[in-house]
Amino acid sequence: MLQKKARCSRAFFIFVLYGIVFDKEDGEKMNHIMNNMHLTLLSAIVLSFAIILGSCENNENEISSEDTSVIQDDALSAELFEDAFTETDLVVEEQLKEFKGEKEDSCKTVTMEKLDSDTRKIIIDYGEGNCEDFHERVKEGKILITLSGKYRNKGFTRTVTFEDYFVNDHKVEGTKTIINQGPNDKGNVTYTVTLENGKITTPEGDVITRESEKTREWIQGYETPLYKWDNKYKVTGKATGINRNGLRYTRSINDPLHVSAKCRFILSGTAEIKPADKSSILIDYGDGSCDDKAQVTLNDKTKEVRLK
Repeated sequence: MLQKKARCSRAFFIFVLYGIVFDKEDGEKMNHIMNNMHLTLLSAIVLSFAIILGSCENNENEISSEDTSVIQDDALSAELFEDAFTETDLVVEEQLKEFKGEKEDSCKTVTMEKLDSDTRKIIIDYGEGNCEDFHERVKEGKILITLSGKYRNKGFTRTVTFEDYFVNDHKVEGTKTIINQGPNDKGNVTYTVTLENGKITTPEGDVITRESEKTREWIQGYETPLYKWDNKYKVTGKATGINRNGLRYTRSINDPLHVSAKCRFILSGTAEIKPADKSSILIDYGDGSCDDKAQVTLNDKTKEVRLK
């Protein structure tokens, strides 16, 4: 956007400069050169400038690659940290019990240590890069989980950190804290989920940072503890981040986001991303289909983007 404004400014400067030079050098000959040729030339210049200016104004309202980059980086970081929640959810509830139903990645090693009567430590070790999960993502490194209390009891706390942990060659860092808040007025168990110092390093070495405070309402699957792939949640809350190009942004959930253990993408809901010093971008995640598509609206312009 800034580059577009710069090009518009340069065009305006050149146009004005031409007018000044034309006036100073040819002022005395003005009566002799105001013929059809010069009038045609001047008209062409004015018309060209009008077209450039109009193009600049239209481009400012378009959804640029810079805008979609913010959306995609937010989606990438959100997905990787949401996956960590789902993964630890699966392991914590089962605690090494044999998985039933659809396949789970079998290449990881899970160990549990009881620290005291109320605290346990679980380590999920994916090894050195040959572990493919249920969603066909390749993982390596470790997820470290500290548990306090009983999983389904109010006040249960889960703290998640990472040790040389990669997903598809993206390094994941940060601390995630999940606290069971008990059932809400609908009878659904809710959790507060806080992410601190979240950081994604891409295979190219670019860095995306993220912090968030969200509430997850468990809307399906609570009654089937031995089968995790029917788990569905409604998510509300907000996040802040810096994308790989250094652009700061905030993200607020407008309509609750629906997520499922079976799908790596957000199923439905809307959110608003506000990049620093720019207009807000509305994201509509769809009608419940499991895909990477979203409708993005900026200044009354809408386009479909792939969240990757």
